[in-house]
Amino acid sequence: MFAMKTSLQMAFASSLAMFILFSAQVSMGEDLSLPKPAYKGTITVEEALKARRTHRSFSARAVTLEQFSQMLWAAYGVTAKNFGLYLKTAPSAGALYPLDIYGVVGEKTVETLESGVYHYRPDDHSINLLKKGDLRVGLA
Repeated sequence: MFAMKTSLQMAFASSLAMFILFSAQVSMGEDLSLPKPAYKGTITVEEALKARRTHRSFSARAVTLEQFSQMLWAAYGVTAKNFGLYLKTAPSAGALYPLDIYGVVGEKTVETLESGVYHYRPDDHSINLLKKGDLRVGLA
């Protein structure tokens, strides 16, 4: 059974999400260029779909910066530029792409990155630190 969140937890999570949303332009530092994503996998899309499973036990090992980079690119990365528009891995009517992607990095969860909330910039495949600290509990 799933635990119900208290109204205080919900208010905190909502406030934190709004802070992140409206502070997207307030960076804490330089853009960090991410490693170039891999465009060829080791298995086909069909094999990946067939093997897909939900896992509820997670490794304590940190992911590499390369793996983090690949996840961000797979979620919303640029695949081509056509008539001045960036085309991305996710569909969008009229190539408007109205979403912003954020990476919430916990303590020792991504090698070489400090914990915090990062804004993903797909146009140049980079991230920018918006808020320092491990904020996973407040966002859960």
